[in-house]
Amino acid sequence: MNDVFKQIGLTKNLAIAFGVILVVILGWYFFVFSAQMHSLSHANQEITEMKATLERSRAGIGDVNAVRNKTAQLRQEMKGLKTKILKKKQVPEIISQIVSRGKQNGITFVSIEPATDKLFQAASANSGYFQLPINMDVVADYLDFGRFVEQMNQVPFYFSIEQITMNYTKDLFPKLNINVKSQVVLDQSTTEIATN
Repeated sequence: MNDVFKQIGLTKNLAIAFGVILVVILGWYFFVFSAQMHSLSHANQEITEMKATLERSRAGIGDVNAVRNKTAQLRQEMKGLKTKILKKKQVPEIISQIVSRGKQNGITFVSIEPATDKLFQAASANSGYFQLPINMDVVADYLDFGRFVEQMNQVPFYFSIEQITMNYTKDLFPKLNINVKSQVVLDQSTTEIATN
């Protein structure tokens, strides 16, 4: 019987020891391992967010470089564009170039009139750009006039044709009486503008 008590005591001790070990393991799992897993999960989430932030900043740096490149390109274009904007004091040169191109193509100028009222209005302003209308009455063959219009795209200033009216008259045949409403863009400032 003593052996039975010993065995019951041993079983009881084993059960208590097993229970204590189980409680220790469960306590470790819930209090230590679970907390560590939560910390690791939180750290992993922070790492993921930092990677995303890093990727966004890399994209931001790429965007900054792209904007810098585009800005440099636009500055170059502005320099090129500004060379085609002449000063208002150069109107006689512009008229001379228009007449010269026309004569090269067999066009007879009946009249060529810049809108002088626009020039006087521009004289009161100190800076900016304005469009100066130039009205022309010419006599030309249809094909000669077409070549003239095509060549006007090559002039070193902004020139645009807004309206063309062609009139046929028997006394000019085979030529046409053509009215052209055009304009040039001018800089009305008196000083050069920096492009940097």
